[in-house]
Amino acid sequence: MADVMRKLTVILAADVAGYDRLVAADADGTFATLRTLRAELVNAVIATTRGRILKTSGNAMLIEFRTVRDALACAVGVQRAVAKRNEDTGPDTRVEFRVGIHFGDVLIGRGGELSGEAIDVAEALEAVCDPAGIRLSRAAHDAVEGKTAEHFIDCGEVALMDGAAPMRVFAVEMRGSHIPA
Repeated sequence: MADVMRKLTVILAADVAGYDRLVAADADGTFATLRTLRAELVNAVIATTRGRILKTSGNAMLIEFRTVRDALACAVGVQRAVAKRNEDTGPDTRVEFRVGIHFGDVLIGRGGELSGEAIDVAEALEAVCDPAGIRLSRAAHDAVEGKTAEHFIDCGEVALMDGAAPMRVFAVEMRGSHIPA
């Protein structure tokens, strides 16, 4: 279709690990904590790394970046800032994000909204991520390998979506993810 616009972009998908459990235990406290984290930490890191928030919901965010390096810097910055803030928080009330990053193709809707493969893969990567972790697709990994101080762990081929071929996935080594570097 000639009227369909596409572009290559970097998508970061994040959500709160154990969100349903946190809300069931203390909905008001969980919402207040998330609001504070976004206002005091997350939004500043996103702005500093030149991200553009596409969508937020109660526990999730989709963010677009021009480069994988910026997306990775954002993810690492947020994870380290949240880990530092969680140092005095008990494990039952700790808010931790799971992050997936993918570099790929998206469709641009008439109103500028994005949809498609890059978003789907980033969300699938986030879904297989450990709390306080970051997962990258092979495309995202290859764009930053050797160009950043971060170290990566090859997680092998992972089936991310029903019916899709497995994809090579990489984890960012957070060097004791609860300890800021």
